[in-house]
Amino acid sequence: MKNTIDKNWTTNLSPLIGVPMLDSKPGVDIDKYFHPRAEYTQKLDELIQRVSDNFSNYTDSLIPNPTPEEKKAIRKLTNSVNKQYHTLFHSAPDWEKVDINDEVNTLTNALTQYFPDKKSVLRYSLEKYDELFTVIDRPFVADHMHDNDLFSYWRVAGSNPVALRGVQHIPEKFPLTDTQYKSVMGKNDSLSLALKEKRIYMLDYHYLESAVTENGFSKQENGPGTQNVTGYSYAAIALFAVSKITKKLVAVAIQCGQNPENNNPMFLPLLDKKHFWGWERAKYVIQTADESEHQLSTHLGLTHLLAEVFALATVRKLPEKHPIHDLLISHFEGTNRINHNATVALLGAGQFVDSLFAAPLESLAQKVIDVRLNYNFYEHFLPTELKIRGVDDITALPDYPYRDDGLLIWSAIKDWVSKYIEYYYKTNKALEQDKYLMDWMDDIVANGRINGFRKVTDKNEIKDVLTMIIFTCSAQHAAVNFTQPPWMIYTPASTGTLHHKKPTQRQDNTEEQWINMIPSIARSLRKVEIYTLLGELHHGYLGEYIDWQGKEIFTRKENPIIYQYLKDFRNELSEITETINRKNDDRPFPYTYLIPENIPASINI
Repeated sequence: MKNTIDKNWTTNLSPLIGVPMLDSKPGVDIDKYFHPRAEYTQKLDELIQRVSDNFSNYTDSLIPNPTPEEKKAIRKLTNSVNKQYHTLFHSAPDWEKVDINDEVNTLTNALTQYFPDKKSVLRYSLEKYDELFTVIDRPFVADHMHDNDLFSYWRVAGSNPVALRGVQHIPEKFPLTDTQYKSVMGKNDSLSLALKEKRIYMLDYHYLESAVTENGFSKQENGPGTQNVTGYSYAAIALFAVSKITKKLVAVAIQCGQNPENNNPMFLPLLDKKHFWGWERAKYVIQTADESEHQLSTHLGLTHLLAEVFALATVRKLPEKHPIHDLLISHFEGTNRINHNATVALLGAGQFVDSLFAAPLESLAQKVIDVRLNYNFYEHFLPTELKIRGVDDITALPDYPYRDDGLLIWSAIKDWVSKYIEYYYKTNKALEQDKYLMDWMDDIVANGRINGFRKVTDKNEIKDVLTMIIFTCSAQHAAVNFTQPPWMIYTPASTGTLHHKKPTQRQDNTEEQWINMIPSIARSLRKVEIYTLLGELHHGYLGEYIDWQGKEIFTRKENPIIYQYLKDFRNELSEITETINRKNDDRPFPYTYLIPENIPASINI
């Protein structure tokens, strides 16, 4: 077996102090060994060009009859934006990043006078946000802005499908009355009956309290040098019920904070003029909390930063041609590099997270750290995690695409892993005597800071552990990453920061107040760019096993038995594709993110 790679851990990579990561100098690209295949770079460059073209077309449209000087400035700005995103993903010295960012900010400020202001937005409603999409596709959610059915479906098939929890009682801090419940769900249903039948589900963003800004926090709108704007966010709560008639999830009530006495009335989806815009404003408060949880926890904290540990331990402790190295290495293609180059950069001052979320950057980064270090490995095995959240009962909650499709993928991965482990480890003793594997687990326990992870000497347990790792790096990341463009890219539908305070009265809210909550066009354009780059690059696929040079790991010639097991896995994935496609025929909106061919094998973007 070839040697392992001599790389060190660090927990001092700012701003994620305390989170174990690959120790590599900031601003310098990491070793070629950690790079994805060349085709990845080609796809990324094409996507960056598409984003630049979208930016150029939009900024061109802002000036009806541009002077030669203005045309030159737009071209220069477009080139700078292109460079900015190249340095973000490919890495560059800090001084170069600073120079490019400063140039972009300076040139953007010069164009600010041409961006539509809120008066223009109010006059034309959401058309000014639609105009941001010139090359990049306008997402489907833009056509369903006030659709309560889509708002509910978002919880089970959208960008953050792991927030919903079944409840057995209504918490005191959420004083929904039976009368209020009946006004939404009908007189033939009741809160007590729905609780008894396990039909009540809630979103509660209480743990975001340290990363929200109820009183507002002022930041530079688009990075250093741009104007200051105040953003708001809230640890809101929402209640949903499964209809006795349709069996679909229905949004029942929203409270825009944790304390009902702190100007937090109960908003209901009443469609009369007095109540409609209050409900829409409350929904937007929920969307802000949900997007914050998605990026800080579900996406960054619990896929990228979790996979970082297993990827690093694997190259440190498992030599090439070791069976577990061969099983896992494809699931780490590009992971350490994207985390080192882009993930940390996106958390920088004035960067994506800072500019598009309301709370101070220090609070946002600390929330990522807390989420990652408090995460319990065994509690997040998909079947276990669904049970803990109280959403595993398909009779009580029939319509849950993430759960249903995810369990199919989980089962297929476990079948493949089980055959693989049984082939290489005939007994538990054989597992225990594999020094490389034991060293790998020791390294994770000692340095990875994954709560609950332990040294395993039982074959059945190692099957679950490896299934969890592969699922996280493939299906889980796909479910929360590639949902960003269709569900989150359109700022009027979802945002990480509000430009106006929450509603404090149920009645007599207006469309103007709702629009005033939506972030500016300038911020929204940046969001279009970032979510396109993060959510539209598909590289590799589940069931593909290649080494870092792009060579097939499992071949019929080298091991016909393992090769047949891999074929079985791929065949099962093909059957899952057919199953999901049939299900999508009956779903209100197709859920395509866990179709196997849409699932990259690794976290590489």
